[in-house]
Amino acid sequence: MALHHTGNVLKLQEHYTHYLALLEAEKKFKKMQKDGTWPGGLRLPVGRDIPHLFIAKSTWHDFWTKTFPHIAEYPEMVKWLSNDEDCMDAAELFGKNLKAYYFGELVQWVQNGGSLVKPKKGAVKEASVATSSTSKKVSTSKKPSGSTKKVAAPKSGNSKHK
Repeated sequence: MALHHTGNVLKLQEHYTHYLALLEAEKKFKKMQKDGTWPGGLRLPVGRDIPHLFIAKSTWHDFWTKTFPHIAEYPEMVKWLSNDEDCMDAAELFGKNLKAYYFGELVQWVQNGGSLVKPKKGAVKEASVATSSTSKKVSTSKKPSGSTKKVAAPKSGNSKHK
Protein backbone atom coordinates (compact mmCIF):
# COMPACT_ATOMS: atom_id res chain seq x y z
CA MET A 1 0.00 0.00 0.00
CA ALA A 2 1.37 3.38 -1.01
CA LEU A 3 1.80 5.97 1.71
CA HIS A 4 1.44 8.96 -0.61
CA HIS A 5 -1.86 10.78 -1.07
CA THR A 6 -3.49 10.28 -4.46
CA GLY A 7 -6.39 12.68 -4.03
CA ASN A 8 -8.85 9.87 -3.30
CA VAL A 9 -10.54 9.60 0.09
CA LEU A 10 -8.71 7.02 2.20
CA LYS A 11 -10.53 4.08 3.73
CA LEU A 12 -10.27 3.54 7.49
CA GLN A 13 -7.92 0.61 6.85
CA GLU A 14 -5.63 2.85 4.79
CA HIS A 15 -5.62 5.50 7.52
CA TYR A 16 -4.72 2.81 10.04
CA THR A 17 -1.83 1.62 7.83
CA HIS A 18 -0.55 5.21 7.74
CA TYR A 19 -0.96 5.47 11.51
CA LEU A 20 1.12 2.31 12.03
CA ALA A 21 3.78 3.70 9.68
CA LEU A 22 3.77 6.92 11.72
CA LEU A 23 4.33 4.97 14.95
CA GLU A 24 7.22 3.10 13.31
CA ALA A 25 8.76 6.37 12.05
CA GLU A 26 8.55 7.92 15.53
CA LYS A 27 10.12 4.80 17.03
CA LYS A 28 12.97 4.90 14.47
CA PHE A 29 13.54 8.61 15.08
CA LYS A 30 13.78 8.11 18.86
CA LYS A 31 16.25 5.26 18.34
CA MET A 32 18.36 7.37 15.96
CA GLN A 33 18.32 10.24 18.43
CA LYS A 34 19.30 7.96 21.32
CA ASP A 35 22.05 6.25 19.31
CA GLY A 36 23.33 9.56 17.95
CA THR A 37 22.82 8.43 14.34
CA TRP A 38 20.57 11.32 13.25
CA PRO A 39 22.33 13.11 10.35
CA GLY A 40 24.15 16.16 11.68
CA GLY A 41 23.04 18.59 9.00
CA LEU A 42 19.33 17.89 9.44
CA ARG A 43 17.02 19.75 11.79
CA LEU A 44 15.52 17.57 14.51
CA PRO A 45 11.75 17.13 14.18
CA VAL A 46 9.87 18.76 17.06
CA GLY A 47 6.32 18.61 18.32
CA ARG A 48 4.01 17.12 15.72
CA ASP A 49 6.45 17.39 12.78
CA ILE A 50 6.50 13.63 12.16
CA PRO A 51 2.70 13.12 12.27
CA HIS A 52 2.25 16.03 9.87
CA LEU A 53 4.34 14.13 7.33
CA PHE A 54 1.63 11.47 7.35
CA ILE A 55 -1.63 13.35 7.84
CA ALA A 56 -3.13 16.83 7.93
CA LYS A 57 -3.22 18.64 11.26
CA SER A 58 -7.03 18.66 11.48
CA THR A 59 -7.35 14.94 10.68
CA TRP A 60 -4.67 14.19 13.27
CA HIS A 61 -6.48 16.06 16.02
CA ASP A 62 -10.09 15.39 15.01
CA PHE A 63 -9.83 11.68 14.24
CA TRP A 64 -6.51 9.86 14.63
CA THR A 65 -5.89 10.90 18.25
CA LYS A 66 -9.52 10.16 19.20
CA THR A 67 -9.60 6.66 17.72
CA PHE A 68 -6.38 4.85 16.89
CA PRO A 69 -4.70 5.02 20.32
CA HIS A 70 -7.80 3.33 21.79
CA ILE A 71 -8.10 0.61 19.14
CA ALA A 72 -5.59 -1.69 20.85
CA GLU A 73 -8.28 -2.36 23.48
CA TYR A 74 -10.39 -4.00 20.73
CA PRO A 75 -8.51 -6.89 19.07
CA GLU A 76 -11.32 -7.52 16.57
CA MET A 77 -11.15 -3.91 15.37
CA VAL A 78 -7.36 -4.16 15.05
CA LYS A 79 -7.86 -7.23 12.85
CA TRP A 80 -10.47 -5.45 10.70
CA LEU A 81 -8.37 -2.30 10.30
CA SER A 82 -5.35 -4.46 9.43
CA ASN A 83 -7.36 -6.37 6.78
CA ASP A 84 -6.59 -9.60 8.62
CA GLU A 85 -7.95 -12.70 6.87
CA ASP A 86 -9.90 -13.89 9.91
CA CYS A 87 -11.43 -10.52 10.83
CA MET A 88 -15.12 -10.09 11.60
CA ASP A 89 -17.54 -8.79 9.00
CA ALA A 90 -17.80 -4.97 9.20
CA ALA A 91 -21.55 -5.01 9.92
CA GLU A 92 -21.04 -7.50 12.74
CA LEU A 93 -18.10 -5.58 14.15
CA PHE A 94 -19.73 -2.14 14.06
CA GLY A 95 -23.17 -3.42 15.05
CA LYS A 96 -24.81 -1.72 12.04
CA ASN A 97 -24.85 -2.51 8.36
CA LEU A 98 -23.68 0.56 6.43
CA LYS A 99 -22.39 0.94 2.86
CA ALA A 100 -19.15 2.42 4.17
CA TYR A 101 -17.60 3.22 7.53
CA TYR A 102 -15.83 6.52 8.11
CA PHE A 103 -14.14 8.26 11.02
CA GLY A 104 -17.49 9.51 12.32
CA GLU A 105 -18.59 5.93 12.82
CA LEU A 106 -15.23 4.89 14.27
CA VAL A 107 -15.25 7.78 16.78
CA GLN A 108 -18.80 6.84 17.82
CA TRP A 109 -17.84 3.16 17.96
CA VAL A 110 -14.94 3.90 20.33
CA GLN A 111 -17.04 6.27 22.47
CA ASN A 112 -19.78 3.61 22.75
CA GLY A 113 -17.26 1.02 23.93
CA GLY A 114 -17.07 -1.01 20.74
CA SER A 115 -20.41 -0.62 18.95
CA LEU A 116 -22.35 1.89 16.89
CA VAL A 117 -25.43 0.89 18.84
CA LYS A 118 -25.74 3.29 21.75
CA PRO A 119 -25.67 1.66 25.18
CA LYS A 120 -28.62 2.09 27.54
CA LYS A 121 -28.77 5.25 29.69
CA GLY A 122 -27.23 3.65 32.81
CA ALA A 123 -24.34 2.37 30.71
CA VAL A 124 -23.83 5.79 29.10
CA LYS A 125 -23.14 7.41 32.47
CA GLU A 126 -20.64 4.68 33.36
CA ALA A 127 -18.96 4.99 29.97
CA SER A 128 -18.76 8.77 30.18
CA VAL A 129 -16.94 8.53 33.50
CA ALA A 130 -14.43 6.15 31.92
CA THR A 131 -13.71 8.29 28.84
CA SER A 132 -10.48 10.20 28.58
CA SER A 133 -10.12 13.79 29.71
CA THR A 134 -9.57 14.89 26.11
CA SER A 135 -13.17 14.28 25.11
CA LYS A 136 -15.43 17.27 24.83
CA LYS A 137 -18.31 17.56 27.28
CA VAL A 138 -21.78 17.96 25.84
CA SER A 139 -24.28 20.17 27.61
CA THR A 140 -27.30 18.35 29.00
CA SER A 141 -29.32 21.54 29.40
CA LYS A 142 -32.61 21.65 27.50
CA LYS A 143 -32.19 25.37 26.79
CA PRO A 144 -30.44 26.26 23.54
CA SER A 145 -27.07 27.84 24.22
CA GLY A 146 -28.02 31.18 22.66
CA SER A 147 -31.49 31.49 24.26
CA THR A 148 -30.76 34.25 26.76
CA LYS A 149 -31.87 37.73 25.69
CA LYS A 150 -29.43 40.57 25.81
CA VAL A 151 -30.66 44.04 26.68
CA ALA A 152 -29.04 46.76 24.68
CA ALA A 153 -27.28 49.32 26.85
CA PRO A 154 -27.88 52.96 25.94
CA LYS A 155 -25.07 54.48 23.94
CA SER A 156 -23.34 57.37 25.64
CA GLY A 157 -23.67 60.75 24.01
CA ASN A 158 -26.64 59.59 21.97
CA SER A 159 -29.42 60.93 24.20
CA LYS A 160 -32.27 62.98 22.76
CA HIS A 161 -32.40 65.10 25.93
CA LYS A 162 -29.87 67.87 26.29
